[in-house]
Amino acid sequence: MMPSQAIRAIIVQVHHLRDLTIVEKELKQNWAKDTERLLLDVKEAVDTKKADNSS
Repeated sequence: MMPSQAIRAIIVQVHHLRDLTIVEKELKQNWAKDTERLLLDVKEAVDTKKADNSS
């Protein structure tokens, strides 16, 4: 992934997390917290896999 693509992906991820937080807090939609946790878990798994492959 090129640096500009990586930056764009980070921005999109932050945008999604912010929107999910608003949905959870303001609209009282509990599913948003589960989705937020899922996104963060997937990111952690990808980061771990990348670190394992670079070792």
